[in-house]
Amino acid sequence: MPITESNYDLPSHKAGCHTQLRHKTTNTTQGSPILFVHGATYGATQTFDYAINGRSWMDEMADQGFDAWCLDLTGYGHSDRPGEMAEAASLNAPLVRTDDAVVDVLHAIDFICAQGAHDAIDLLGYSWGTVICGRVAGQCPERVNRLVLCGALWVEKQTGFQASRIPAYRTSLPAAP
Repeated sequence: MPITESNYDLPSHKAGCHTQLRHKTTNTTQGSPILFVHGATYGATQTFDYAINGRSWMDEMADQGFDAWCLDLTGYGHSDRPGEMAEAASLNAPLVRTDDAVVDVLHAIDFICAQGAHDAIDLLGYSWGTVICGRVAGQCPERVNRLVLCGALWVEKQTGFQASRIPAYRTSLPAAP
């Protein structure tokens, strides 16, 4: 079956910005949709829809009958870049905190559910996405059928940690061959 890809711009928690929601499906889709939520380094399209040998994780899920979605949070992947990203990262507070990301994920869940007349979805979080998805599931359990956490974060007791020293964003460039 051929895979259909669609991209949607949704309102971001950040005024004037949009997040991008990507959808991949076939005509054999069954069950509830699944939403992939990325970590703090790479956006969802680069994490879950990155083709290796011509196929991505989302392609595989769509071929297996899943209604696959992924969300690029504000400043990541194909989503809008806030104006603060034109400045040095050290000049601003973090652009997207977990509470902000939860708002954006809930916007995505509302959109996805409206598209297919669903009440709830499956969530898959990777790295920082595990914190975001866990928070969504805790705040709105009626919106989540299943929760999958990959590379879940944990916190060890720390002394001297100062959140004020976290930069607004970080960049990641591919290594030279």
